[in-house]
Amino acid sequence: MISPELARWLARKKIAMLGLETPGVHPVEWEKVHKILLGAEIVIVEGLAYLNKIKKQKVFFIAAPLPLKGRDGSPVRAMAIEDVESYR
Repeated sequence: MISPELARWLARKKIAMLGLETPGVHPVEWEKVHKILLGAEIVIVEGLAYLNKIKKQKVFFIAAPLPLKGRDGSPVRAMAIEDVESYR
């Protein structure tokens, strides 16, 4: 769960993206947290699965969204590629 206080701290750290296993950032204050993070241009990727399967410290992350018009979000096909060197 990401509290508004944590969201402000992450915004001050100027992170680029936040990935979560949970289906949302906060069960009650989700709108407030979203506004803080998105206002700081932080991309939010919720509902990630199998993060415990990632073994490397660094991965190449891909999140391919659907081209939905008039929306501020989309389901994505998320992938973490651990062996980035083999793709070069």
